Amino acid sequence: MSVLAGTDEAITRAEAQFRGQGIAVSRLRVSQAFHSRMQGTHAGRIRIGAGRYLLKPPAIPFLSNLTGTWIRPDEAQSPSYWVRQLRNTVRFADGITELLQQEGRVLLDIGPGHTLQRLVRRHAALGDTPVLAIQPPPDGAGPGTAEAGGVIQPDREAQLQACLAQLWVAGWMCRLLRCSGTRPSGACRCPCTSSTASPTGSTFPPIRTRNATP
Repeated sequence: MSVLAGTDEAITRAEAQFRGQGIAVSRLRVSQAFHSRMQGTHAGRIRIGAGRYLLKPPAIPFLSNLTGTWIRPDEAQSPSYWVRQLRNTVRFADGITELLQQEGRVLLDIGPGHTLQRLVRRHAALGDTPVLAIQPPPDGAGPGTAEAGGVIQPDREAQLQACLAQLWVAGWMCRLLRCSGTRPSGACRCPCTSSTASPTGSTFPPIRTRNATP
């Protein structure tokens, strides 16, 4: 799947062309043509804004949307990098390919919804890598899914429990802390550790970044 960005006229022409070829298309509900040259009017402000801060190397490795591989310290510290990230194509598939270079990963979509989970499951090289999601999909929401009084409601709780069970099956042990209304938003802390791999490479104990999506 690909995402196109451009003027209304250009998108309308492309939409008609794809439909004529029997290719399914749908428009995204966005306020701007993000990650395209049409963001050029904001480039100067982003460059100036980023230049006001002392940018430091990331403490936790993450994948760059711009390059499709792990961010380099010099990139993360460059205002020009963030300008290009705003204007250029998101290399999502390349990033997933990079993640899948290491065996034994478990990919976890922390929400909202299942959007990233659905996209990752289309990747040709996914194989049997588990792709899980913490939250239920928004379009499946019904009575009892919304939060009330800071308490996780039944459908959300069931999805969370199912996800934790799948993590356990995949070799992860998770311990839930402060659920069921001890936070105003009903949020949970879920430290996870792998029961099958050595602790080397950890950058944010007890969550091991080498077995989780950044």
